[in-house]
Amino acid sequence: MRASEDAEWVTVLDRRYDVLDLEDALTELERIDPLAAETASMRLFGGLGVAECAEGLAVSTRTIERRWRFARSWLVAELTEDAR
Repeated sequence: MRASEDAEWVTVLDRRYDVLDLEDALTELERIDPLAAETASMRLFGGLGVAECAEGLAVSTRTIERRWRFARSWLVAELTEDAR
C-alpha cells in the first residue's frame, strides 16, 4: 500500500479502519459520550497521550483512561458491526 493510501486508515486495537467510517462512528459516539469521543479524537488523530488529553480536557488521567477504554471498545464494536 502506498503512503498516501496508508493515511486513509487508522488503527484501533490492531485493526485498521477507513477514516471516513471512523469519523461516522465518532459522531455517533459523541451523542452517547462526548468525553469519550473527544478523548478518542485526541488520541487517534492528535496523537496525544493520556496525560496530555487529561490536561487539555481538565480532567484526571484516570478519567481519560476510563473514557479511552470505553471509546476503543465501543468503536471496535461499532466498526465491526458496520463491516457485516
